[in-house]
Order: sequence, then structure tokens, then C-alpha cells
Amino acid sequence: MRKWLIASAALAATAQLAAAPPQSPAPVPPAQLPGIVSSPQTGQPETLPNPGASPTPADPNAAIQAPAQVGMAPATAGTSTPTFRDTHAGPPDRAWFSVGPMYWWLTPARVPLLAVADNGATLGGDDEYGAAFGVQASGGWWLDRCHRCGVDLNGFILERRAVSNVLASNAAGVPFIARPIVDLLTAAPSQLLVSSPGALAGSIRYDGTARFAGAGAGFVRNLAYNCDWTFDMTFGFRYLDLDE
Repeated sequence: MRKWLIASAALAATAQLAAAPPQSPAPVPPAQLPGIVSSPQTGQPETLPNPGASPTPADPNAAIQAPAQVGMAPATAGTSTPTFRDTHAGPPDRAWFSVGPMYWWLTPARVPLLAVADNGATLGGDDEYGAAFGVQASGGWWLDRCHRCGVDLNGFILERRAVSNVLASNAAGVPFIARPIVDLLTAAPSQLLVSSPGALAGSIRYDGTARFAGAGAGFVRNLAYNCDWTFDMTFGFRYLDLDE
């Protein structure tokens, strides 16, 4: 009888355990889960980054924040301020040399008044040299591979031109010719006789020559070039000589 009671009690306990539903564990707050914290501003859970994971690379094509100035386009990553570079090439020749003729006019020779005659003739004033032929030469070479910067040497020379004039009387001393002078003793205008009728025959003459030449040297900067024309800028010094 006691054994049966014990067996009945064991069966009843087993039946109660089988009939009781299983209990699920209590939920854990998000703040207590590993890798999750609560934001102090919103109170919402936030996920912390995984220490073992590699960071995500930034997108190189992402636009940078637009500048504050009104009217400026937003800059993009990798852009730089544009700079001007002269990439054109000058003439193809490494050096150059040229020779050519010249045809110039010289200014008149300004001769002071040398003599006057009683018939109104004078000796002096402007006397024309006329046109002068000459020759000019120029040469130079480029200093860089693109033929944009170089040096230039040039020179020219004109033929020597001559002028002359004469005022003379005949054997009888006609016309009357005198040369105006200033008397050093009295500082008064006076005259020097060249010819006088029946007393003195004479003449007065002058000769003048002129030759013009020059040379120069400087730097050359080629600004533009194509197959039909070239545009250069030259700066330097020039020497001019007028032998008169």
C-alpha cells in the first residue's frame, strides 16, 4: 500500500511538470546587449562599430561642401587652380641669318650762311644729300628647345653721300661777294670781302659728306608662329653713328 502511494505521487508530479508550459527567458534591455548603447540625446539605441571590421573607404567622387560665396560653383575633389602655360613652338630653324639692301633718305645738310652777293645769291642753307643705298644684316639663334626665346644681332651701313656748293665771281670781280662776320674787337657785324668789281676777284666754296651706320643686339621672344607668318618681340639696345 505505501509503495503504491509513493508511485502515485511520482506519477502526479510528472504529470504536472508535463502539463506546465515552458517558460522563456526574460528579455534583455537593448542597452545591456553587447555592441549597443543608448544615445544621450534621443535615448534610442545606437550600434557601436565593430573593432575587428575594416573601415569603409570614402567615396572619392563625393562632392565637397559648396563654398559660402554666392555665384561660385561647388568645387570637386582633385581640382586645382588653372594656370596659363605657353606651349606653342616657334620657328623650326635653330638659327637664322639674312642680308638685304637698304634705300634711305638722309635729312638735308643745314649749312650756315657763308656768303652773300649783291645780285641776291647766297651760299648756305639746307642742302639735300638725296637717297642713299646701303646694306643690312641680321642673325641670331634660339636659346630653348621650343624656339621661343633667343638673341639677335643686327647692323646696317649706308653709302657716304656728299654735297658741295660754290659762289664765285668772274675775272672782273663781278658780282660783289662778301662773307658776313662779327668783329671781335667791336662785337659789331662786319663783312669779309670775297670779290669786288674792278678790285678783287674770288670765290667761296663748301663741301660736306655724311654716312649713317648702326648696330644692335637684343633678346627675341616669339609670341606666335605658323607656316605663313611669325610674330616676335625684340628688346635690347642699338648704336647709331652719323659721320657728317
